Amino acid sequence: MTPDQIFCEDCGKPLTPGRMFCEDCGSPVRQEALPKEPTPVVSASPGILPLPLAVMPFGHQDKGVFSTENLTLVIYPDRIILAFVPKAREPEFDEALIDVQTELMKKHIEGKSFWQLAAGTGIALFKLGWSPVDFYTADAVKEQKILHNISIPNRPWEQYLCMPKDAVLAEDSRNREILREHIAFIRGESDPSTSTDQILIYALGGLSRIVFQYGIFFPARKALFSFLLPDPVTQEKVLGIIPFADEPEVEGFGFQYTWIVVVTEKRLIFSMTEDEFADEVDKWIKEKEKEARNTGREIQEGELIRRSDAPWQRFMTRSISSLLENEVNFFIPLSTVQSVDLIPNNPGQAVELCIHLPGGPYDLQFPAGSAGYIGSILEPVLPGKLNE
Repeated sequence: MTPDQIFCEDCGKPLTPGRMFCEDCGSPVRQEALPKEPTPVVSASPGILPLPLAVMPFGHQDKGVFSTENLTLVIYPDRIILAFVPKAREPEFDEALIDVQTELMKKHIEGKSFWQLAAGTGIALFKLGWSPVDFYTADAVKEQKILHNISIPNRPWEQYLCMPKDAVLAEDSRNREILREHIAFIRGESDPSTSTDQILIYALGGLSRIVFQYGIFFPARKALFSFLLPDPVTQEKVLGIIPFADEPEVEGFGFQYTWIVVVTEKRLIFSMTEDEFADEVDKWIKEKEKEARNTGREIQEGELIRRSDAPWQRFMTRSISSLLENEVNFFIPLSTVQSVDLIPNNPGQAVELCIHLPGGPYDLQFPAGSAGYIGSILEPVLPGKLNE
């Protein structure tokens, strides 16, 4: 027993450092019970990295038109590894997938709920080193009895939980790693009607697209977001809101989005403009234009975007988790931004914003006349990186 060893207060079993839940009974670990200083990783040989934070099975990548390659996403503190299923182990993973399909049908539970509720608990099939902060929700409590009765005896992906990264990379010649420092951003899109839940990783070296089955998309997205920007406990302050960011068609998505860009001290959060909110904004703009006409003037370009009473200013008080709740929403860490070009263009023309990131630029367009306002929001969080 080591001096820093801690134990679960409910079942008394030893707790693994860094875990948020007991791996035996599933009880949450009190934060004050955790060691104040991280325990060094003791390696059998020099250069071995810490063990994975999370393991996400049942992913695949398309290979040609009619072929796919199955993989498991293994997430380490400083990198992710795409671990393709070796030929010799394909029967194991196929059997596990059938087990999951069977349980979903027997319990009449959606894949999303199944994996989110099971993630990180010792009572179910999905033992991970990572768990969502908001795991214990009303739905989770409601469905604990269901999960207690779920049994997936074949869990071949769990072998990765005790494998250092070198061992995972050596397992199959197709396996490859993506360092966190090389990732620009991670985003996804879920379409339950067509089972095309996909995670897209934009990084130095190109785009990696992973399609997940049976609800794995949702815990994978949360785990990857936690990996990309660690330290979720520290309070994160929202500093400004930039509305009406139009995105040109992006590879991997069949249509463009209009974002509300929420600028914090750590990241740029892209929150999709919902139809109901868009209708509210249209109504507000028409009211302001009418008020201006009644006083004998016209609204000028870029005037409304600065208004403190605008509907989008409500995003200043929203929690970070709620801003990322929609599965298409994503963020860009400020630390990955290399530079930003802000192009005002001529009167009546859209303002262009080009964010230079590892792997290439991300382009957006904003309403005419908004360049000054956008610059005033971005300059404090990206000092020396904004080119106007």
